[in-house]
Amino acid sequence: RRHILYTDNVLALLSAGVSSSSQLNVANVLKSEYERQPFTLIGEMSPTAFANLQERDRAFADLFTIVRIWPPERRRADRMLIRLLRQLEGKHGCAFVPEVLPFVLDRTDLYARHEHLPGKAGNFCTQLAAAHSEQSIGVKEAALHFQRTSGLNESLFDEKKPLRAQQVRDALQAKVI
Repeated sequence: RRHILYTDNVLALLSAGVSSSSQLNVANVLKSEYERQPFTLIGEMSPTAFANLQERDRAFADLFTIVRIWPPERRRADRMLIRLLRQLEGKHGCAFVPEVLPFVLDRTDLYARHEHLPGKAGNFCTQLAAAHSEQSIGVKEAALHFQRTSGLNESLFDEKKPLRAQQVRDALQAKVI
């Protein structure tokens, strides 16, 4: 029987299993098992993460075949996100109000510029659904969750309230040790 393993954090395989008394990690176990009986391991990672993997364990990195997956066009990403929201509602018993998705897209476009859709908005919605199981999720809940996870005050995004240099300075000084 053929097994397929999947991980969205390949780099974690290099440290999983390591202890103070042993340097054996999951990646080493998988390498030796692959030599004995080849199997499929699908790993999801950015080009930067793959470069890091190559630096840390070239032999393990060389076992992977690179398949680049480009971000979908915006309309397709939106459809994927709507499908994800429905799945999350079923899984967590929550209910996303329609205004949440545009809010999440706006915030993740501003805050997670280095990430792509649908992943960056999907990850945020997944966290949001888990945090608000069996509840209705509106813009207020999404804004509070964004503020808690990013550390950025929601007032920074209010276009009706101009930012004053002294306010920004004071807020930053309160956070800097």
